Amino acid sequence: MFKKLESSERIGLFIIAATVIFIASQLTIAWILGPDLYTLADLQLSFRPNFFYEILGNLSEQSISRLLDHFYLDFFHPFFYGTALYLMLAFFRQHLKFPRHFIFLPFIASFADFFENIAELFIILEINTRHDEIFYVASGFSFLKWITVLICLLQLTFYSILFLRMKIRD
Repeated sequence: MFKKLESSERIGLFIIAATVIFIASQLTIAWILGPDLYTLADLQLSFRPNFFYEILGNLSEQSISRLLDHFYLDFFHPFFYGTALYLMLAFFRQHLKFPRHFIFLPFIASFADFFENIAELFIILEINTRHDEIFYVASGFSFLKWITVLICLLQLTFYSILFLRMKIRD
């Protein structure tokens, strides 16, 4: 009744499922944050403590509440996108045979994002006290996350082109 799926077909289904979960998670976080979505982006991309604390100091109680609420999902979210990126890279590795260590970059990004969330949550919960050392830890993890995600996206672009060229030639 059911056809046995080939390895690449199974991984394709897992990629689709992981990507759908990631997108649903991202949209839910955006919905939770509502008008504070761009505020969170500013906080995550601010690598100067004075700018970070200025933004944080100008937030209303409702904005702080939304930021805190988003963390419930944002602690799982890195593993959703990390899994989706990993599966995509694993698919290309199966066909293109590039070095195995590259497919683990999404998990480095995921763990960096997870620890960034912990540091940011601590800072928000301790909003009346300035913690520059924790801010720098969060910024370091944020930088690592963004760099590894960017490398993953560049890899996916490059491998997609190679894969398409290989399929056209066959």
